[in-house]
Amino acid sequence: MVAMNTFTVTAERGTSGVWVLECTELGVVSQTSRLDRAEDEVVEALAYQFGLAPSEFDVEVVPMLPG
Repeated sequence: MVAMNTFTVTAERGTSGVWVLECTELGVVSQTSRLDRAEDEVVEALAYQFGLAPSEFDVEVVPMLPG
């Protein structure tokens, strides 16, 4: 069994109301209007950017809430 990479993605609400998604370890940024769609959006961005199948990696979305 091959270990799957898991990438951490932060989700922070931008000034225009969209969620800005950033995977700093890979230098990939995306956005979504709804937080519940963040994982799908960033999986698509990473797969496209690096020519991977979505089944080849996992992502963990970490919302950054104002505190």
